[in-house]
Amino acid sequence: MPISINGSGTVTGVSVGGLPDGIVDADMLASNSVQTAKIVDDAVTDAKQDLSGAAKVWCNLNGTGTIAVRDSFGLSSVTDQGQGLYQFNFSPAFANTNYCVLTGQSRKQDNDSDDRFFTKSHSYTTGSFQIEHAFAANDSQNSDSEYVFVAVMS
Repeated sequence: MPISINGSGTVTGVSVGGLPDGIVDADMLASNSVQTAKIVDDAVTDAKQDLSGAAKVWCNLNGTGTIAVRDSFGLSSVTDQGQGLYQFNFSPAFANTNYCVLTGQSRKQDNDSDDRFFTKSHSYTTGSFQIEHAFAANDSQNSDSEYVFVAVMS
């Protein structure tokens, strides 16, 4: 018979002396009853955020026109700060600004063959950071990106 524990802590399927050497008996079950509640959907989310090296924040953003978050985790909002400049806001805030921002982006919308550009991360606070997309040939010419990807490790 399988052993089971229901939501109120009742154990079934164990008989006195049912395990090797009689280590489980009715008195032990009563005095050492299980004290853990049922785990509900998404109950371990906070624990996952405490994992060292795991992405604490990530985002897939459409950075053209009226920007739109396609999907994200740990992100409270994104603000369009101008051509090729985005601010990512997250909650809860980190304890310090010693986190690592990883970024990626797609080609600019006109698909020009000479559109090599790079991303600069800056303006780190405990609750936000900015990234800026600029052309490699002229870093003063920013460009919006159809796909903007960020991940934050801490």
